[in-house]
Amino acid sequence: MLPTSLDQQMGMFLRAILLGAALAAGFDLLEGFRRACRLGRGGTALLDALFCLSALGAFLLFFLRSTDGRLRGYLPLGLALGAFLEQKALSRLLRRSCTWLLQGLFRLLKRGRDGLFWLFSFPRGQ
Repeated sequence: MLPTSLDQQMGMFLRAILLGAALAAGFDLLEGFRRACRLGRGGTALLDALFCLSALGAFLLFFLRSTDGRLRGYLPLGLALGAFLEQKALSRLLRRSCTWLLQGLFRLLKRGRDGLFWLFSFPRGQ
């Protein structure tokens, strides 16, 4: 469905802003995951490639679904604006909170693993 009225075009523009913000937030969460897991160059490259492919798929599906394949200039502008606003408003908070949560989860799992190993280990002779 091709938006023709101004109200429909504004709705599409606002949805494009939301999509851009969601994609930027997803990238920030991946950045927090990379920091918490301490991935090397190979892991970072793989995650970046997967993110780029999924973002491109979301971008193309959004355009094809909303404008019947006709490119409108205000939609890429909305995506860029949404990503810019997310980077200025939420980026630092999302990265830090994701890193903090994952590091805490990893510490908890390590303690659970150590406790499990202690529980099932045999006492050593002295």
